[in-house]
Amino acid sequence: MKRFLINIYDFLVNYRNIKNSQKKIKKNKKNIIFQISTLYSFEIIKDLYLELKKEKNYNLILSIDSFEKRNINYLKKYEKKIIPSVSIKYLKNIDLFIKTSYEIFGPRGTKQILIFHGFPVKNTSIKKEYINNINYYFISSELEKSVYKFISKNHIKENQFKKIGYTKLDKLFKKKYKLSFKYKKRKKNIIYAPSWDHGTSLRTYGTNIIKLIAENNLSNNLFVKPHPALLESPLSHNFNFYTGGIDWKKKILFLKKKYKNIYFVEDNLVDLIKIGDLLITDISGAALEFIYFNKSVIFVESPEFYKITQNKRSMNSHLSKNSIMFNAGRSYGIKVNSLSDLLSKINSALRKKNNFNFRKKFPYYNEKKAINTAIKEIKYQIESSSNKSSLYLSSNT
Repeated sequence: MKRFLINIYDFLVNYRNIKNSQKKIKKNKKNIIFQISTLYSFEIIKDLYLELKKEKNYNLILSIDSFEKRNINYLKKYEKKIIPSVSIKYLKNIDLFIKTSYEIFGPRGTKQILIFHGFPVKNTSIKKEYINNINYYFISSELEKSVYKFISKNHIKENQFKKIGYTKLDKLFKKKYKLSFKYKKRKKNIIYAPSWDHGTSLRTYGTNIIKLIAENNLSNNLFVKPHPALLESPLSHNFNFYTGGIDWKKKILFLKKKYKNIYFVEDNLVDLIKIGDLLITDISGAALEFIYFNKSVIFVESPEFYKITQNKRSMNSHLSKNSIMFNAGRSYGIKVNSLSDLLSKINSALRKKNNFNFRKKFPYYNEKKAINTAIKEIKYQIESSSNKSSLYLSSNT
């Protein structure tokens, strides 16, 4: 009864959002909602989304958690039909719901597909209620499959796994590749891509780590690509949680004025994989993408993350740090314990040629063809299901 009353309150509070969102549903087309939690999540599905938009019989809609102006302005370049995630579960006539996070619940009676926002590192468990609300998992590799099997305690059935590949990286396998930005060519390209959690490198050392790398690598480029959560707007109610109460974008742009070799990148990590010679990170699934293409990776050790943050989340910090399923490939990279060791490790990594053999050991399914494979599966799922969701208020939601 309590849950039912909560749902009624939620419905009434969001009624205007629900009504406006429903107007974007078209009766004469197949309606597909893509849910993204952050702008980075859109990068994961962007190429797939844009290719699927070419299908005339499909009506694609983006839903986003944070309806801030900067997010909407960015996404409008690709899609005008944007709705808030809070209205999703109450919509009707949705043919397919594709989400990039476990936590979001789709419309009742609609198939839900998970395309996770990057390789699912860090978390060593998942709530059963999330598993129950995912029909199919579009997975990139056997390694990703092993993660889901472990965190779900083998509750996910074999036929729920769809071997798609990593659609985001399809273009990296093509001979012709056009960058989305311009930069001045220097000797080497260094990428610093920190994660957002408490205890990770940027949250620990602040912009001192960026300053140290930049002023000691003036003959090299430094591309600073923070996790999108670190760029949360100060107006957001999640600002303190994700950023520690610091406007990182403002601080990085201030440094950029002083050091001409700094480039601030808010999205498009794929371009950085293409041109990068070295990735410096802490705990990020992006590391596996660089390692896959034999790029050098430095991991700035983050003891507070494992001792404090992971324990607060009730995660297995030992597995999170040491298992290939969760540690973003730390055993394939160079580990740095303090800033005093960082510069020598950078110089060493830039001279080193790598052949990790990671690609052979953990290959992506359908290299170059992941987008086509995903579209075929999406079409099949839509055609094989005639069930439509309906507007509802349920005590089981």
